[in-house]
Amino acid sequence: MHQLRFVREGYCLMSDFLSNFTNDNYGNKQPRKKERHSDKSPLEETSTEERTNDSVELNGKENEQKSQLNNPTEKKDQHKTSASSQPIFDEDTQTITDPTYRKKQIRKKLLIAVSAIIVLMGCLFAYYQFSTVKVPDFVGKNVSEVREWGVDSGVKISPEQVYDFDEKINAVVKQNQTAGKRMKKKDKLIVQTSLGPDPKELIALPTFEEMTITQAQEWIESNKAENVTISEEYNDKVAAKKLIKQEFSQKDFDKKKYKREDQMILTYSKGKEVFEKNIAMPDFKKKDKGKLDEWVKANEIKATVKWVDSDEEKGKVLTQSVEPTVKVAKRECLSFTISKGKPIIVPDFSLYNKNTVEEITGLTVQVNEKFSDSVSFGGLLSQSVEAGKKYYEGEPLPTITVEYSVGQPYLRSYIGELEGDLAERFFNDYQSKGANITYTTYRTPSSEPKGTVVKMSLYNEFVSTDYHVSIGISDGSKASEVPKYQEDELDKELPETKDSLEDIAN
Repeated sequence: MHQLRFVREGYCLMSDFLSNFTNDNYGNKQPRKKERHSDKSPLEETSTEERTNDSVELNGKENEQKSQLNNPTEKKDQHKTSASSQPIFDEDTQTITDPTYRKKQIRKKLLIAVSAIIVLMGCLFAYYQFSTVKVPDFVGKNVSEVREWGVDSGVKISPEQVYDFDEKINAVVKQNQTAGKRMKKKDKLIVQTSLGPDPKELIALPTFEEMTITQAQEWIESNKAENVTISEEYNDKVAAKKLIKQEFSQKDFDKKKYKREDQMILTYSKGKEVFEKNIAMPDFKKKDKGKLDEWVKANEIKATVKWVDSDEEKGKVLTQSVEPTVKVAKRECLSFTISKGKPIIVPDFSLYNKNTVEEITGLTVQVNEKFSDSVSFGGLLSQSVEAGKKYYEGEPLPTITVEYSVGQPYLRSYIGELEGDLAERFFNDYQSKGANITYTTYRTPSSEPKGTVVKMSLYNEFVSTDYHVSIGISDGSKASEVPKYQEDELDKELPETKDSLEDIAN
Protein backbone atom coordinates (compact mmCIF):
# COMPACT_ATOMS: atom_id res chain seq x y z
CA MET A 1 0.00 0.00 0.00
CA HIS A 2 2.76 2.37 0.89
CA GLN A 3 4.49 1.62 -2.42
CA LEU A 4 1.28 2.28 -4.37
CA ARG A 5 0.78 5.50 -2.54
CA PHE A 6 4.32 6.61 -3.26
CA VAL A 7 3.79 5.91 -6.96
CA ARG A 8 0.57 7.84 -7.03
CA GLU A 9 2.07 10.75 -5.20
CA GLY A 10 5.05 10.77 -7.55
CA TYR A 11 2.69 10.79 -10.53
CA CYS A 12 0.82 13.75 -9.11
CA LEU A 13 4.01 15.65 -8.48
CA MET A 14 5.27 14.98 -12.03
CA SER A 15 1.92 16.06 -13.49
CA ASP A 16 2.02 19.22 -11.45
CA PHE A 17 5.59 19.92 -12.58
CA LEU A 18 4.67 19.46 -16.25
CA SER A 19 1.60 21.60 -15.94
CA ASN A 20 3.77 24.53 -14.97
CA PHE A 21 5.26 24.55 -18.49
CA THR A 22 2.02 23.92 -20.43
CA ASN A 23 -0.24 26.41 -18.76
CA ASP A 24 0.10 29.76 -20.51
CA ASN A 25 -1.53 31.61 -17.65
CA TYR A 26 0.79 30.13 -15.06
CA GLY A 27 1.25 32.86 -12.46
CA ASN A 28 4.46 31.60 -11.00
CA LYS A 29 2.66 30.50 -7.90
CA GLN A 30 4.11 27.88 -5.73
CA PRO A 31 1.84 26.29 -3.18
CA ARG A 32 2.99 26.53 0.36
CA LYS A 33 1.84 24.14 2.98
CA LYS A 34 0.02 25.64 5.94
CA GLU A 35 1.65 24.78 9.12
CA ARG A 36 -0.65 22.92 11.43
CA HIS A 37 -0.51 20.34 13.97
CA SER A 38 -1.91 16.92 13.34
CA ASP A 39 -2.20 13.75 15.21
CA LYS A 40 -1.45 11.77 12.08
CA SER A 41 1.88 10.25 11.39
CA PRO A 42 4.40 12.43 9.57
CA LEU A 43 4.15 10.39 6.38
CA GLU A 44 0.33 10.35 6.34
CA GLU A 45 0.18 13.98 7.32
CA THR A 46 2.55 14.90 4.51
CA SER A 47 0.59 12.92 1.93
CA THR A 48 -2.75 14.38 3.08
CA GLU A 49 -1.43 17.90 3.07
CA GLU A 50 0.09 17.46 -0.35
CA ARG A 51 -3.19 16.13 -1.74
CA THR A 52 -5.14 18.94 -0.10
CA ASN A 53 -2.69 21.53 -1.37
CA ASP A 54 -2.87 20.10 -4.85
CA SER A 55 -6.67 20.28 -4.82
CA VAL A 56 -6.72 23.75 -3.35
CA GLU A 57 -4.11 24.85 -5.87
CA LEU A 58 -6.10 23.47 -8.80
CA ASN A 59 -9.29 25.10 -7.55
CA GLY A 60 -7.48 28.28 -6.91
CA LYS A 61 -6.10 28.30 -10.42
CA GLU A 62 -9.55 27.76 -11.93
CA ASN A 63 -11.04 30.50 -9.82
CA GLU A 64 -8.14 32.77 -10.66
CA GLN A 65 -8.56 32.21 -14.38
CA LYS A 66 -12.31 32.91 -14.13
CA SER A 67 -11.76 36.05 -12.12
CA GLN A 68 -9.18 37.25 -14.61
CA LEU A 69 -11.60 36.77 -17.45
CA ASN A 70 -14.40 38.55 -15.60
CA ASN A 71 -12.30 41.31 -14.11
CA PRO A 72 -9.37 42.56 -16.25
CA THR A 73 -8.49 45.17 -13.71
CA GLU A 74 -7.94 42.48 -11.19
CA LYS A 75 -5.59 40.82 -13.65
CA LYS A 76 -3.60 43.98 -13.92
CA ASP A 77 -3.47 44.34 -10.19
CA GLN A 78 -2.35 40.77 -9.95
CA HIS A 79 0.48 41.46 -12.39
CA LYS A 80 1.47 44.44 -10.34
CA THR A 81 1.49 42.33 -7.28
CA SER A 82 3.65 39.72 -9.09
CA ALA A 83 5.96 42.42 -10.26
CA SER A 84 6.58 43.37 -6.70
CA SER A 85 8.28 39.94 -6.27
CA GLN A 86 6.81 39.56 -2.87
CA PRO A 87 5.29 36.24 -1.74
CA ILE A 88 1.50 36.35 -1.59
CA PHE A 89 -0.46 34.41 0.97
CA ASP A 90 -3.99 33.51 0.09
CA GLU A 91 -5.97 32.71 3.27
CA ASP A 92 -8.92 31.28 1.39
CA THR A 93 -6.87 28.74 -0.57
CA GLN A 94 -4.11 28.53 1.99
CA THR A 95 -1.30 28.79 -0.74
CA ILE A 96 1.84 30.90 -1.02
CA THR A 97 2.80 32.18 -4.50
CA ASP A 98 6.63 32.67 -5.43
CA PRO A 99 6.86 35.21 -8.30
CA THR A 100 10.56 34.26 -9.11
CA TYR A 101 9.96 30.56 -9.57
CA ARG A 102 9.48 30.69 -13.33
CA LYS A 103 12.62 32.75 -13.83
CA LYS A 104 14.58 30.31 -11.77
CA GLN A 105 13.31 27.44 -13.88
CA ILE A 106 14.14 29.21 -17.14
CA ARG A 107 17.57 30.11 -15.80
CA LYS A 108 18.13 26.50 -14.83
CA LYS A 109 17.17 25.22 -18.27
CA LEU A 110 19.32 27.82 -19.96
CA LEU A 111 22.22 26.81 -17.77
CA ILE A 112 21.72 23.17 -18.73
CA ALA A 113 21.45 24.04 -22.44
CA VAL A 114 24.53 26.28 -22.33
CA SER A 115 26.48 23.59 -20.48
CA ALA A 116 25.50 21.02 -23.10
CA ILE A 117 26.50 23.37 -25.90
CA ILE A 118 29.82 24.09 -24.17
CA VAL A 119 30.52 20.37 -23.75
CA LEU A 120 29.67 19.72 -27.39
CA MET A 121 31.80 22.59 -28.55
CA GLY A 122 34.58 21.34 -26.32
CA CYS A 123 34.41 17.92 -27.95
CA LEU A 124 34.39 19.45 -31.40
CA PHE A 125 37.29 21.69 -30.47
CA ALA A 126 39.24 18.76 -29.05
CA TYR A 127 38.65 16.76 -32.23
CA TYR A 128 39.64 19.76 -34.34
CA GLN A 129 42.78 20.24 -32.30
CA PHE A 130 43.66 16.56 -32.59
CA SER A 131 43.07 16.27 -36.35
CA THR A 132 44.77 19.55 -37.32
CA VAL A 133 48.08 21.24 -36.66
CA LYS A 134 49.24 24.83 -36.72
CA VAL A 135 51.59 25.56 -39.62
CA PRO A 136 54.73 27.55 -38.72
CA ASP A 137 56.41 30.01 -41.06
CA PHE A 138 59.22 27.98 -42.67
CA VAL A 139 60.25 30.53 -45.32
CA GLY A 140 63.97 31.17 -45.02
CA LYS A 141 64.56 28.13 -42.76
CA ASN A 142 66.43 24.96 -43.65
CA VAL A 143 64.39 22.09 -45.08
CA SER A 144 65.70 19.83 -42.30
CA GLU A 145 63.64 21.83 -39.81
CA VAL A 146 60.55 21.24 -41.95
CA ARG A 147 61.22 17.48 -42.03
CA GLU A 148 61.67 17.36 -38.25
CA TRP A 149 58.41 19.27 -37.76
CA GLY A 150 56.65 16.88 -40.16
CA VAL A 151 57.83 13.84 -38.19
CA ASP A 152 56.79 15.37 -34.86
CA SER A 153 53.41 16.60 -36.15
CA GLY A 154 52.51 13.60 -38.32
CA VAL A 155 52.31 15.70 -41.48
CA LYS A 156 53.78 14.45 -44.76
CA ILE A 157 56.32 16.87 -46.26
CA SER A 158 56.70 17.14 -50.04
CA PRO A 159 59.77 19.25 -50.98
CA GLU A 160 60.28 20.73 -54.44
CA GLN A 161 63.65 22.16 -55.47
CA VAL A 162 63.89 25.41 -57.41
CA TYR A 163 66.69 27.83 -58.27
CA ASP A 164 66.56 30.99 -56.19
CA PHE A 165 69.12 33.76 -56.18
CA ASP A 166 68.22 35.25 -52.80
CA GLU A 167 67.83 32.20 -50.56
CA LYS A 168 70.59 29.89 -49.42
CA ILE A 169 70.80 26.30 -50.61
CA ASN A 170 68.16 24.05 -48.94
CA ALA A 171 66.35 27.09 -47.52
CA VAL A 172 62.54 27.18 -47.89
CA VAL A 173 61.40 29.64 -50.55
CA LYS A 174 57.65 29.04 -50.48
CA GLN A 175 55.04 26.84 -48.73
CA ASN A 176 51.53 25.93 -49.91
CA GLN A 177 49.95 26.31 -46.43
CA THR A 178 49.58 29.77 -44.88
CA ALA A 179 51.80 30.26 -41.86
CA GLY A 180 49.91 30.60 -38.57
CA LYS A 181 46.82 28.74 -39.77
CA ARG A 182 45.89 25.16 -39.05
CA MET A 183 45.93 22.37 -41.61
CA LYS A 184 44.63 18.83 -41.60
CA LYS A 185 47.23 16.23 -40.78
CA LYS A 186 46.15 14.13 -43.72
CA ASP A 187 47.04 16.96 -46.15
CA LYS A 188 50.57 17.42 -47.58
CA LEU A 189 52.73 20.38 -46.80
CA ILE A 190 54.47 21.30 -50.06
CA VAL A 191 57.58 23.43 -49.65
CA GLN A 192 59.84 24.82 -52.35
CA THR A 193 63.51 24.63 -51.36
CA SER A 194 66.31 26.66 -52.86
CA LEU A 195 69.04 25.16 -55.02
CA GLY A 196 70.86 28.48 -54.86
CA PRO A 197 71.55 30.65 -57.90
CA ASP A 198 71.23 29.11 -61.36
CA PRO A 199 74.69 27.74 -62.31
CA LYS A 200 73.88 28.02 -66.03
CA GLU A 201 73.29 31.75 -65.87
CA LEU A 202 75.64 33.84 -68.01
CA ILE A 203 77.58 36.47 -66.06
CA ALA A 204 79.43 39.40 -67.59
CA LEU A 205 82.99 39.46 -66.27
CA PRO A 206 84.48 42.79 -65.26
CA THR A 207 88.06 43.89 -65.94
CA PHE A 208 89.74 42.44 -62.86
CA GLU A 209 93.04 44.09 -63.80
CA GLU A 210 91.43 47.42 -62.87
CA MET A 211 89.94 46.10 -59.61
CA THR A 212 91.51 45.62 -56.21
CA ILE A 213 91.12 42.38 -54.31
CA THR A 214 88.41 43.97 -52.14
CA GLN A 215 86.40 45.01 -55.19
CA ALA A 216 86.79 41.52 -56.67
CA GLN A 217 85.47 39.95 -53.45
CA GLU A 218 82.47 42.30 -53.49
CA TRP A 219 81.76 41.33 -57.09
CA ILE A 220 81.88 37.63 -56.21
CA GLU A 221 79.48 38.09 -53.29
CA SER A 222 77.01 40.25 -55.23
CA ASN A 223 76.90 37.77 -58.14
CA LYS A 224 77.18 34.68 -55.91
CA ALA A 225 79.95 33.35 -58.15
CA GLU A 226 80.98 30.64 -55.70
CA ASN A 227 83.27 28.90 -58.21
CA VAL A 228 85.62 31.89 -58.31
CA THR A 229 88.65 31.43 -56.07
CA ILE A 230 90.87 34.29 -54.94
CA SER A 231 94.43 33.50 -53.94
CA GLU A 232 97.20 35.80 -52.79
CA GLU A 233 100.94 35.55 -53.13
CA TYR A 234 103.91 37.79 -52.60
CA ASN A 235 105.24 39.50 -55.70
CA ASP A 236 108.13 41.92 -56.03
CA LYS A 237 106.86 43.43 -59.29
CA VAL A 238 103.08 43.76 -58.81
CA ALA A 239 101.70 46.17 -56.20
CA ALA A 240 99.74 44.79 -53.28
CA LYS A 241 96.03 43.99 -53.90
CA LYS A 242 96.50 44.14 -57.67
CA LEU A 243 95.81 41.25 -60.04
CA ILE A 244 98.75 39.07 -61.04
CA LYS A 245 96.91 36.57 -63.25
CA GLN A 246 93.44 35.28 -64.15
CA GLU A 247 93.09 31.57 -64.92
CA PHE A 248 90.24 29.30 -66.07
CA SER A 249 89.88 25.54 -65.76
CA GLN A 250 89.73 25.25 -69.56
CA LYS A 251 92.39 26.43 -71.98
CA ASP A 252 91.45 29.13 -74.48
CA PHE A 253 88.28 29.87 -72.51
CA ASP A 254 85.95 32.52 -73.99
CA LYS A 255 85.31 35.11 -71.25
CA LYS A 256 82.09 36.20 -72.94
CA LYS A 257 80.59 32.75 -72.27
CA TYR A 258 81.39 32.69 -68.56
CA LYS A 259 78.70 31.02 -66.44
CA ARG A 260 78.33 30.74 -62.68
CA GLU A 261 79.34 27.04 -62.81
CA ASP A 262 82.73 27.74 -64.50
CA GLN A 263 85.90 27.57 -62.46
CA MET A 264 88.08 30.68 -62.28
CA ILE A 265 91.13 31.56 -60.17
CA LEU A 266 92.16 35.14 -59.49
CA THR A 267 95.67 35.57 -58.11
CA TYR A 268 96.35 38.88 -56.38
CA SER A 269 99.62 40.29 -55.14
CA LYS A 270 100.50 40.70 -51.50
CA GLY A 271 103.37 42.94 -52.45
CA LYS A 272 106.97 42.38 -51.55
CA GLU A 273 107.41 40.18 -48.54
CA VAL A 274 109.57 41.63 -45.78
CA PHE A 275 110.99 39.42 -43.05
CA GLU A 276 112.69 40.28 -39.81
CA LYS A 277 116.36 39.44 -39.53
CA ASN A 278 116.22 37.04 -36.62
CA ILE A 279 118.16 34.00 -37.87
CA ALA A 280 121.76 33.62 -36.69
CA MET A 281 124.17 32.67 -39.48
CA PRO A 282 126.14 29.47 -38.71
CA ASP A 283 129.74 28.82 -39.73
CA PHE A 284 129.63 26.37 -42.62
CA LYS A 285 133.27 26.57 -43.69
CA LYS A 286 134.79 23.16 -44.37
CA LYS A 287 131.48 21.51 -43.55
CA ASP A 288 129.58 19.18 -45.86
CA LYS A 289 127.09 20.67 -48.28
CA GLY A 290 124.39 18.39 -46.84
CA LYS A 291 124.33 20.35 -43.56
CA LEU A 292 124.08 23.59 -45.51
CA ASP A 293 121.12 22.24 -47.50
CA GLU A 294 119.27 21.26 -44.30
CA TRP A 295 119.72 24.72 -42.78
CA VAL A 296 118.68 26.48 -46.00
CA LYS A 297 115.51 24.39 -46.29
CA ALA A 298 114.52 24.80 -42.64
CA ASN A 299 114.89 28.59 -42.73
CA GLU A 300 113.63 29.10 -46.32
CA ILE A 301 116.85 30.79 -47.36
CA LYS A 302 117.50 31.50 -51.04
CA ALA A 303 120.96 30.05 -51.47
CA THR A 304 123.17 30.57 -54.53
CA VAL A 305 125.82 27.87 -54.79
CA LYS A 306 128.96 28.12 -56.89
CA TRP A 307 131.16 25.08 -57.42
CA VAL A 308 134.88 25.76 -57.71
CA ASP A 309 138.05 23.69 -58.06
CA SER A 310 139.84 23.17 -54.83
CA ASP A 311 142.30 20.94 -53.08
CA GLU A 312 139.58 20.43 -50.47
CA GLU A 313 137.43 17.34 -50.59
CA LYS A 314 134.51 17.46 -52.96
CA GLY A 315 131.33 18.88 -51.37
CA LYS A 316 133.04 20.96 -48.68
CA VAL A 317 131.89 24.57 -48.11
CA LEU A 318 134.72 26.99 -48.92
CA THR A 319 133.17 30.44 -48.43
CA GLN A 320 129.88 32.09 -47.39
CA SER A 321 128.64 35.60 -48.17
CA VAL A 322 127.58 36.35 -44.57
CA GLU A 323 129.92 35.91 -41.66
CA PRO A 324 128.94 33.61 -38.78
CA THR A 325 126.64 34.97 -35.98
CA VAL A 326 125.29 37.74 -38.22
CA LYS A 327 121.47 37.89 -38.27
CA VAL A 328 119.74 37.13 -41.56
CA ALA A 329 116.07 37.16 -42.58
CA LYS A 330 113.83 34.45 -43.93
CA ARG A 331 114.13 34.05 -47.73
CA GLU A 332 117.22 36.25 -47.82
CA CYS A 333 119.59 35.60 -50.72
CA LEU A 334 122.94 34.17 -49.63
CA SER A 335 125.81 32.81 -51.71
CA PHE A 336 128.19 29.94 -51.01
CA THR A 337 131.19 28.37 -52.78
CA ILE A 338 131.50 24.60 -52.68
CA SER A 339 134.59 22.53 -53.50
CA LYS A 340 134.44 20.36 -56.59
CA GLY A 341 137.68 18.72 -55.56
CA LYS A 342 140.95 18.67 -57.48
CA PRO A 343 140.16 18.04 -61.13
CA ILE A 344 141.97 16.04 -63.80
CA ILE A 345 142.43 18.44 -66.72
CA VAL A 346 142.72 17.28 -70.31
CA PRO A 347 145.93 18.83 -71.67
CA ASP A 348 146.57 20.49 -75.01
CA PHE A 349 148.19 17.65 -76.93
CA SER A 350 149.66 20.07 -79.43
CA LEU A 351 152.29 20.69 -76.77
CA TYR A 352 153.22 17.06 -76.92
CA ASN A 353 154.20 14.58 -79.61
CA LYS A 354 153.67 10.89 -79.99
CA ASN A 355 156.82 10.16 -78.02
CA THR A 356 156.09 12.45 -75.04
CA VAL A 357 152.38 11.64 -74.59
CA GLU A 358 153.37 8.88 -72.22
CA GLU A 359 154.38 11.55 -69.68
CA ILE A 360 150.69 12.43 -69.05
CA THR A 361 149.27 10.64 -65.97
CA GLY A 362 145.72 10.03 -64.86
CA LEU A 363 144.37 9.80 -68.42
CA THR A 364 144.18 7.00 -70.95
CA VAL A 365 145.53 8.25 -74.30
CA GLN A 366 145.51 6.43 -77.65
CA VAL A 367 147.92 7.89 -80.25
CA ASN A 368 147.30 7.55 -84.01
CA GLU A 369 149.32 8.80 -87.01
CA LYS A 370 147.73 10.33 -90.05
CA PHE A 371 148.79 11.85 -93.36
CA SER A 372 148.07 15.54 -93.84
CA ASP A 373 148.53 17.94 -96.70
CA SER A 374 148.68 20.97 -94.43
CA VAL A 375 150.24 19.85 -91.14
CA SER A 376 153.84 18.96 -91.10
CA PHE A 377 155.23 15.77 -89.71
CA GLY A 378 154.72 15.45 -85.92
CA GLY A 379 152.08 18.14 -85.65
CA LEU A 380 148.78 17.55 -83.81
CA LEU A 381 145.84 16.91 -86.06
CA SER A 382 143.05 16.29 -83.46
CA GLN A 383 142.19 15.10 -79.97
CA SER A 384 138.83 13.47 -79.07
CA VAL A 385 138.36 15.56 -75.88
CA GLU A 386 138.95 19.29 -75.97
CA ALA A 387 141.86 20.74 -74.07
CA GLY A 388 140.93 22.08 -70.62
CA LYS A 389 138.10 19.64 -70.01
CA LYS A 390 137.93 18.77 -66.32
CA TYR A 391 137.03 15.49 -64.71
CA TYR A 392 136.34 15.26 -61.01
CA GLU A 393 136.32 12.52 -58.45
CA GLY A 394 133.56 10.04 -59.08
CA GLU A 395 133.13 10.95 -62.75
CA PRO A 396 134.01 8.36 -65.43
CA LEU A 397 137.16 9.12 -67.43
CA PRO A 398 137.06 8.52 -71.21
CA THR A 399 139.83 7.20 -73.44
CA ILE A 400 141.29 10.17 -75.33
CA THR A 401 142.29 9.57 -78.96
CA VAL A 402 145.08 11.80 -80.30
CA GLU A 403 146.17 12.01 -83.95
CA TYR A 404 149.55 13.32 -85.05
CA SER A 405 150.56 14.19 -88.60
CA VAL A 406 153.14 12.20 -90.59
CA GLY A 407 153.18 14.78 -93.38
CA GLN A 408 152.32 14.20 -97.03
CA PRO A 409 152.22 10.64 -98.34
CA TYR A 410 155.40 9.48 -100.07
CA LEU A 411 154.53 7.19 -102.98
CA ARG A 412 156.99 4.36 -102.91
CA SER A 413 158.15 2.27 -105.88
CA TYR A 414 156.50 -1.11 -106.02
CA ILE A 415 158.33 -2.25 -109.23
CA GLY A 416 159.50 -5.80 -108.93
CA GLU A 417 156.80 -6.68 -106.35
CA LEU A 418 153.94 -9.00 -107.07
CA GLU A 419 150.52 -7.68 -107.96
CA GLY A 420 148.90 -9.70 -105.17
CA ASP A 421 150.81 -7.76 -102.51
CA LEU A 422 149.72 -4.32 -103.69
CA ALA A 423 146.38 -4.15 -101.77
CA GLU A 424 147.99 -4.87 -98.44
CA ARG A 425 150.91 -2.52 -99.14
CA PHE A 426 148.66 0.39 -100.13
CA PHE A 427 146.41 -0.08 -97.08
CA ASN A 428 149.27 -0.27 -94.57
CA ASP A 429 151.35 2.45 -96.19
CA TYR A 430 148.61 5.01 -96.95
CA GLN A 431 144.96 4.22 -96.25
CA SER A 432 145.49 3.17 -92.62
CA LYS A 433 146.98 6.61 -92.01
CA GLY A 434 144.20 8.57 -93.65
CA ALA A 435 145.57 8.98 -97.18
CA ASN A 436 143.25 8.09 -100.02
CA ILE A 437 145.95 6.68 -102.34
CA THR A 438 144.36 4.37 -104.89
CA TYR A 439 145.67 2.50 -107.93
CA THR A 440 144.65 0.70 -111.10
CA THR A 441 146.60 -1.98 -112.97
CA TYR A 442 146.99 -2.90 -116.61
CA ARG A 443 148.82 -5.72 -118.45
CA THR A 444 151.95 -5.04 -120.42
CA PRO A 445 154.38 -7.33 -122.33
CA SER A 446 157.47 -7.93 -120.28
CA SER A 447 160.29 -10.38 -119.82
CA GLU A 448 159.57 -10.33 -116.04
CA PRO A 449 157.60 -13.16 -114.59
CA LYS A 450 153.95 -12.85 -115.05
CA GLY A 451 152.21 -10.73 -112.29
CA THR A 452 155.25 -8.67 -111.51
CA VAL A 453 155.01 -4.87 -111.28
CA VAL A 454 157.08 -3.50 -114.10
CA LYS A 455 155.74 0.06 -114.48
CA MET A 456 154.22 2.91 -112.32
CA SER A 457 152.89 6.21 -113.56
CA LEU A 458 154.62 7.89 -110.55
CA TYR A 459 156.78 6.59 -107.76
CA ASN A 460 159.32 7.71 -105.18
CA GLU A 461 157.70 11.15 -104.86
CA PHE A 462 155.45 13.05 -102.38
CA VAL A 463 151.85 13.11 -103.45
CA SER A 464 148.62 14.56 -102.00
CA THR A 465 146.46 12.58 -99.58
CA ASP A 466 144.01 12.02 -102.43
CA TYR A 467 145.98 10.53 -105.34
CA HIS A 468 145.60 7.82 -107.99
CA VAL A 469 148.46 5.86 -109.56
CA SER A 470 148.52 3.55 -112.61
CA ILE A 471 150.57 0.37 -112.31
CA GLY A 472 151.75 -1.91 -115.18
CA ILE A 473 151.82 -5.64 -114.56
CA SER A 474 153.94 -8.04 -116.60
CA ASP A 475 152.08 -10.61 -118.68
CA GLY A 476 155.32 -12.71 -119.01
CA SER A 477 155.23 -12.75 -122.85
CA LYS A 478 158.90 -11.66 -123.15
CA ALA A 479 160.38 -13.70 -120.45
CA SER A 480 163.57 -14.44 -122.60
CA GLU A 481 164.22 -10.77 -123.32
CA VAL A 482 165.84 -8.28 -121.12
CA PRO A 483 163.22 -6.57 -119.08
CA LYS A 484 162.38 -3.10 -120.22
CA TYR A 485 163.11 -1.53 -116.83
CA GLN A 486 166.57 -3.13 -116.98
CA GLU A 487 167.14 -1.67 -120.43
CA ASP A 488 166.27 1.73 -119.15
CA GLU A 489 168.73 1.35 -116.32
CA LEU A 490 171.42 0.20 -118.72
CA ASP A 491 170.67 3.15 -120.94
CA LYS A 492 171.30 5.47 -118.07
CA GLU A 493 174.27 3.78 -116.50
CA LEU A 494 176.13 2.26 -119.49
CA PRO A 495 175.25 4.09 -122.68
CA GLU A 496 178.44 2.93 -124.40
CA THR A 497 177.73 -0.68 -123.53
CA LYS A 498 174.29 -0.34 -124.99
CA ASP A 499 175.76 0.81 -128.26
CA SER A 500 178.12 -2.10 -128.31
CA LEU A 501 175.31 -4.55 -127.75
CA GLU A 502 173.33 -3.02 -130.55
CA ASP A 503 176.30 -3.41 -132.88
CA ILE A 504 176.69 -7.04 -131.93
CA ALA A 505 173.05 -7.62 -132.49
CA ASN A 506 173.26 -6.11 -135.92
